[in-house]
Amino acid sequence: MKKRQRIKKICMVSVILIAILWFMIDFTRFEVKNNHLQAEAGTSIEYILNENNLHDYISVSSLLQNRLTIDATGVNTNRAGEYTIKIINNTTGETLKLPLEIIDTQDPVVEWYDYVPQVPVGVSFTADIFVKEAKDTAGIGKIYFYTEENGRETSFTPETPGEYTVPVVVQDINNRKVTKDVSFVAVQ
Repeated sequence: MKKRQRIKKICMVSVILIAILWFMIDFTRFEVKNNHLQAEAGTSIEYILNENNLHDYISVSSLLQNRLTIDATGVNTNRAGEYTIKIINNTTGETLKLPLEIIDTQDPVVEWYDYVPQVPVGVSFTADIFVKEAKDTAGIGKIYFYTEENGRETSFTPETPGEYTVPVVVQDINNRKVTKDVSFVAVQ
């Protein structure tokens, strides 16, 4: 009889120890499961790091989930490049480093004016007079004229009367470009 009770106690203690061990392993589970976090330029860091997306990249127990701090200091979600997000376990102090790649696959969206302006000879003007609206999720960087002989020019000054056609470039901050040949008439 005592032998049976002893076996029962040993089994009960074993079950309790296994449950505690399982609980501790599950509670401290905290690791990177997908080492390739990628987002399109212009995506907000709050969206990239929301709970649903974060679970695609790290394994974390449901008990530990509320004890994490996310540090995205230095991440510029508008500028394409490689960044590091730190995920800190506030219980153990352990830190995971999660690489984040910001990519830009979208060209700027440009609405052009549909007219041929007249410009006085000798008067400088900028390329943005041809652009009605320019948008890009990362942000518009520059609008300029481009010529083979002079390269990028912020302004253009016609030297003689006549009709001119020159390329205008709209460039986002990650160097993605949209180009259109525009025309204007230089008058005396």
